[in-house]
Amino acid sequence: MKDVKAEYQSNLDKKFKNNNKVVLRDLLEDIRRDNTIPEGTLVIMPSNDTNIRLKILDKDTPHKGFSTPLIINQYGRNQGITPNYLAWYLSHKYVANYLANYAKGSVFIRIPKKVLFELIIPIPKNPRDYSITTEVAIQIEDPFRKLMAEFYNDYTLNIKHERFRTALILAGAMSEAILYQLLIDEKIDKKIIRDDRGLALGKMITYIRLLKLNEKYNFELSPFESVQKLRNSAIHAGPSMKNYRKYNENDLSDFNQIIKFFGI
Repeated sequence: MKDVKAEYQSNLDKKFKNNNKVVLRDLLEDIRRDNTIPEGTLVIMPSNDTNIRLKILDKDTPHKGFSTPLIINQYGRNQGITPNYLAWYLSHKYVANYLANYAKGSVFIRIPKKVLFELIIPIPKNPRDYSITTEVAIQIEDPFRKLMAEFYNDYTLNIKHERFRTALILAGAMSEAILYQLLIDEKIDKKIIRDDRGLALGKMITYIRLLKLNEKYNFELSPFESVQKLRNSAIHAGPSMKNYRKYNENDLSDFNQIIKFFGI
């Protein structure tokens, strides 16, 4: 396995041999949750699509704790550090590989602040405009992503052939997998979750609401509740025979919201 830490240090030494260097945390101002992140700040956002996203804000934005704002302090500005420069530097492949090595989570991929803030940043020698990459792709291979890819391939195949009942059942399975993995990522006692034989989508929705994870990650639970009801009506024999109906593509609209947000 490649030593990404050694690769990072080697590239840093070669590409910025004659630059002064400083630890990222020394360049940043502190900001508390619920304060306002100023327009023009570079933020690093936890991702739901296996990418770490860097974005320079185009307006003042409330800090809800979801993203990591990199607000440059006076010392950093005196050194010629700008949001564009930081975005340009962090988008280097060897930096992205280094960050990827420490990425946490399967549903929302994030970089621990300790790792991020201890990055060594080379000081630019001459002020200039830096072109930026707005997104740093960090691909995470894990069982969750493999399972979701398999589900999603089957899901799209059934839609193509207008087998909407089966597509709804798969939508329920994917929705359940997302919430299950989110609970695991949040360090909920794995034994409680894995030993709960009644742990289905409905109970997971309840857990997510009680733990306020939907508020933490700013997503709605109503699409999951809608998918749960439709999946139950599609899969269980009693409801299916009592109130038989044909399903159509419109029945998948709520799941499409889940897909859009979680980047399946």
